[in-house]
Amino acid sequence: MKRDNVDRNVSMLYEGIRKYDTGFESKQSEALKRAVRIEYSKSNIGNFTGYYAISVWAELNVNNFRKGKLYYEPVSKYNFKYYFDRDDRLIITERYDSDSMIELVFFYHYDQHVTSILVYDYQDTKKLGIIIRCEYDENNRLTHYLEGRLILSVIFSIEEQKFTYTSSEMSISRTMYIVKWVVNEDKLNWETTVFPIECMNGKPQIKTTRVSKNTIFKTLKRNIEDILKKWISHNIYATMFILDGPETMSIDFAEETTENSDLQSEERWNYACWNQHPEPLWKNETEKNQFILWLENTMPEGNFDLSLIDHQPFIDLFTRLIDELKASGLLGSTINRKIPILVTDLDIYDRIVEINHTINDDEILQDYLAWCDTLRVI
Repeated sequence: MKRDNVDRNVSMLYEGIRKYDTGFESKQSEALKRAVRIEYSKSNIGNFTGYYAISVWAELNVNNFRKGKLYYEPVSKYNFKYYFDRDDRLIITERYDSDSMIELVFFYHYDQHVTSILVYDYQDTKKLGIIIRCEYDENNRLTHYLEGRLILSVIFSIEEQKFTYTSSEMSISRTMYIVKWVVNEDKLNWETTVFPIECMNGKPQIKTTRVSKNTIFKTLKRNIEDILKKWISHNIYATMFILDGPETMSIDFAEETTENSDLQSEERWNYACWNQHPEPLWKNETEKNQFILWLENTMPEGNFDLSLIDHQPFIDLFTRLIDELKASGLLGSTINRKIPILVTDLDIYDRIVEINHTINDDEILQDYLAWCDTLRVI
């Protein structure tokens, strides 16, 4: 058969639904009676289950993923609440929205080497919306992850992950598909990533020592200076800082060509149209981890998913850094003229334009601003 594995996956998920979906109210009542301990976390809202990830795939693969902080007493503006039973097993996760209202509720069921998680939409009909099935080996390592999303009680789509282990590595293969569209499962697009075995339980924890603003400033300045010195021979008309995430920040430049000769054109100012050759601003994992730790220590209370562009302590540091680099003559000028220093998070909107205003003289930005005015989103 061309889709035997897909049909088997669907059957296993429906079996979990038949076995455990007894309705939200009865499940909640029964689980709360067994709960003996509660924990809380402030986690990145893009982190689906908070501190206690069901699968490590997102933690290891998604940029700007934050596991968050765990608390054993109630704190203000937590966005995940976890209930544990007498065997210290997680039995309920409550996920809260930005208004501190319950958004989703996860119920966990344990059966030998299989854990089933039923996810209910609390704000709508309290109907089952997601069924997750996790299979473990004799060493309690996750080997097979299935996540089925339901529409009108029918499994519509599936995410599947397969885990294999050696003494030194963990390999994760992942695919996603719409169930009814799969005719030949050999056509499924699998992506495989290999990690050190030390990542089996997630990213190695960053040491909790505080990192100073001065350390981040000096590291960024040194790295940017090293990059700029390599660009001296190029005919540059603008530089671009790509501030899309703390681990992936980079800097790039644009050169004069016939394609971007129109001074107010998209080809000239939209980074997506550039001949791209970005240079990462971090040289190693240590620098990335230090920056992430500094961001977390300077994060405003209650902001779980703040972007770099909206993180004012970083923007203040970045603005001062640009001023020093401009004063040194390495940034913002070529042999014959001054050039714009631009930032983007791969989108254009008011906050981006505001920052570009802050770090540039108005006359240098005239053509860029004229192009921005043509965009409806501004």
